[in-house]
Amino acid sequence: MLNIRFKTLLRVLPISVFAVLALLPQAAFAANNFLGIPLSPDTNIPDVTSMLESLQTNFISLSQLVAALCYVFAGYFMLTALLKLKKYGEGISMTAQKEFSGTLVSIVIGVAFLFIPSTLTTLLTTFYGTDTITAYTQLDQDGVTWELAMQTIVMIVQFVGVVAVVRGLFHLHKATHGQSQQNGFAKGVVHLIGGVLAVNIVATKDILYSTLGLAT
Repeated sequence: MLNIRFKTLLRVLPISVFAVLALLPQAAFAANNFLGIPLSPDTNIPDVTSMLESLQTNFISLSQLVAALCYVFAGYFMLTALLKLKKYGEGISMTAQKEFSGTLVSIVIGVAFLFIPSTLTTLLTTFYGTDTITAYTQLDQDGVTWELAMQTIVMIVQFVGVVAVVRGLFHLHKATHGQSQQNGFAKGVVHLIGGVLAVNIVATKDILYSTLGLAT
């Protein structure tokens, strides 16, 4: 019975809202919208260029947030690892021998999080032979808006790549501690490889085009 009434309410509610809006005087929308929020008399609608520039700025802030979180993760992993080493040295933990290798991995991953920029540059050097990220360059004359759009897309892919590297380190940590499901180590490696390819997406594209014999 309650379910039937709820469905009836969902059907009647939109009709009621439209009816109320239709009956409201036009003057009610002169200075305020239907939420009662004042409207600026000279509202500037942003164009595509300003929206893309704002999006790039926001992704820079998100990247800084991810870097700050990596420092927090580094402190957590290294602190817990040191506490486990203390128990191992005192002989308190009965399973210390089994936990010792996982504790060392926690320290290594903690260091990787603490120096996340160096970790990324090391991975880039391993894959590409250089720690320089290839920048996007416009090859045609389609206008500033198209160039900003492509730069924004590249920045989004690079941000996803950084997050993938962070997730890869987490998967490796869980795999060495027996906390992950099957193939946890493989997931970590795949995340690291995919993340590095995404971070340097322009060079990855150039390599694929060169391998397939396509024009860059």
